[in-house]
Amino acid sequence: MVQIIDASVAIKWFVEEVGSQKAHEILAEMLSRPEEFAVPELFLFEISNVLFILSKGKTELYKELFDTLCELPIARYPLTADFHTAIIRFQKLGLTAYDASYAALALLSKGKWLTADKKAATLLLSNDLYKDLVVQF
Repeated sequence: MVQIIDASVAIKWFVEEVGSQKAHEILAEMLSRPEEFAVPELFLFEISNVLFILSKGKTELYKELFDTLCELPIARYPLTADFHTAIIRFQKLGLTAYDASYAALALLSKGKWLTADKKAATLLLSNDLYKDLVVQF
């Protein structure tokens, strides 16, 4: 089963906060079994923004962190027409397009979306049709 890593989980690889230990365990799993993990291409844009803010404009640090992230052995999925159709399904439930992209990828890949976004997770967990797509981190 494919695990879809949300940016809210991945950022815990760089920031020590509640859930960081579990996030590091997921990172270790991903490094040992990369074929079991995936992200929408959006993931890199989200993380890029957070890393830039965290680096406080220190371009070398930001570039080093981001380059390392780009080299991780994880499948990245671009936006396609079919993917977009699935995203719209989740937007109709109330998810943002960003969160809907992770949920849609979980649906299309028959996987699980790992997220620390409580609001988004709660929305799917309360829906019998989609509750098995999400794991609240």
